[in-house]
Amino acid sequence: MTTCTRDPFERASRWTSLGLVVALAGCPQADPPSDETTGDASSGTAPENTGDASSGIEPEDTGDTTGEPFVPEETHVVLMEDCGLPLACDPISVHIDAYPPEAVECARALHADGETGLVLAQYIPGGGPNYDPNFESAFFLMADRRVLRQTRGRYCPEPPCESPPWGAWRAHELCEIDGSFHPDGALRCLEVDDFTCEELLELSAQPPVPTVPCAQRTTEDDCDQVLSSEASCRWRDQGATYPADSCEALDGPGVCRELNFEIEECTLPPVCAGIDGETVLFRNNDDGTTEITTAFGCWVPQGFERCAWDSPGVEGMPGVLVNGPPACNCPCG
Repeated sequence: MTTCTRDPFERASRWTSLGLVVALAGCPQADPPSDETTGDASSGTAPENTGDASSGIEPEDTGDTTGEPFVPEETHVVLMEDCGLPLACDPISVHIDAYPPEAVECARALHADGETGLVLAQYIPGGGPNYDPNFESAFFLMADRRVLRQTRGRYCPEPPCESPPWGAWRAHELCEIDGSFHPDGALRCLEVDDFTCEELLELSAQPPVPTVPCAQRTTEDDCDQVLSSEASCRWRDQGATYPADSCEALDGPGVCRELNFEIEECTLPPVCAGIDGETVLFRNNDDGTTEITTAFGCWVPQGFERCAWDSPGVEGMPGVLVNGPPACNCPCG
């Protein structure tokens, strides 16, 4: 197997999106065949003995009955075995749901926090937990929250079977993930040249790559991302930023906000806009502005408070504001 040498983290970071593919550099191509004579009749040289009947030498028996030359199965650097990388979490089994939950949460938290590590997931067919896994994937979680994946499978002709042998591990795939890692989640993957063990070991020592704060994400397309195992950025269609004392929105509708909920006992205040269970939240920013958004139920993002009125008012309009700045009335008035 031929490998190329290059800076491994540079190699891991060159492809940033399948929508904007920047091809990873592959190994240099072999030199094209030269125009030298290959032993044809016009050269005056004897042709190479190929073992055909006219040469008097028997051809090698390859066990192939089709007449085509025997080609051994391609081999790849095996993430699970070749490089000495230990599993960072217990193995995960996937059948309808992924379990055990502690292993799933371990993998999700590693990926969210940008911690590197190797995770194994085995996928059990429709016959249920009494069946052997019919394929499995090894996931190498990277510091920039992309994932290197390698899979292998096995075939059971007449289930249930007594652990049929596994096939060979397939090629390396570099994957991007929107949101949290899940062994059965949606991945955008591109097959790449095998990473060498040296590259993988160097990548495993990389510190987490910092994420962009939610407030600096100005569009819905770049907002919904995991920040860490404790928080995410989520786009709020009804969110807007106001001066503290007016209803003239400075930015919105729609804001990218850090989602890190607090759970607390509460009695819902009167509804704001006539939607059952809707509440209005506010946060006073350091620059003197107020961020207003809507929410449901008793989940309150950290740093926010509920706007509250003493009555629902008339025809769905709020009553007298008893908690919150005047801008709380903006999305309700």
